[in-house]
Amino acid sequence: HRGCYDLEAHSKSTTSTDLKAWREFENPVEIDEYRLVPIQATIGPLFRQDAADVIQSLQSLEVPPKSLPFQLLLSSGKSVTIDNGMVELRRIQKTIKGEWFTPHVIEPAFGIDRIMWHILDHSFHRIEKEGETYDILRLREQIAPYDAVVLPLFNKDGMPEMANEIYTQMCSIKGIIPSIDDFGKSIGRRYARADEIGIPWAITVDHQSTTDNTVTIRRRDNQRQIRMDIQQLISSLADGNLSESNKWND
Repeated sequence: HRGCYDLEAHSKSTTSTDLKAWREFENPVEIDEYRLVPIQATIGPLFRQDAADVIQSLQSLEVPPKSLPFQLLLSSGKSVTIDNGMVELRRIQKTIKGEWFTPHVIEPAFGIDRIMWHILDHSFHRIEKEGETYDILRLREQIAPYDAVVLPLFNKDGMPEMANEIYTQMCSIKGIIPSIDDFGKSIGRRYARADEIGIPWAITVDHQSTTDNTVTIRRRDNQRQIRMDIQQLISSLADGNLSESNKWND
């Protein structure tokens, strides 16, 4: 939101272009007041190059001074003396039906960098978990860097091999970009690492997986976990309906 800066700058540089707009008041404003009116025939020869500034400054006075002479501060910062013969006090009576104004501008030029910052700003959430700050990047699934991460609970007892097999199956699904994290940290640390970069699903292979072909699926946004058969998982990812599973409502 750039306010009226752009149009005012254009108006100053292009004197022949009027960039103001007119708006009608819902209820006309009745004016009845006394104002100091510049006597231009006197002010022009007296102030010369400052004459326009003096006239504009006089016209912008909302409350006329109680007596003459008085000091008038110009927009240039200079102060001048206004005395008898330069102004006259007039009663102004008029009805104002609207006003001219310089519109504000909302800049419509959005580069990809601004869109990315906007998405990151609105997706980033910081919560408290177990007494510590915890960061979650709640990106929509369509723009997350990975669709899911596969996590072997331990690097032993056949779990790494099973995790790699699930990862390979996921790689064959059109439109799915999986990741695998078997770098030896605790499962909680690896969940946190996935949450920080916005991965919506974490698939954990544990001891039970090697006996019944099921895995634990963790949802990033509410950190809820369910158990699912591996083939059902693969089918749900392929159909794009993993988040619609009835198990999330149990």
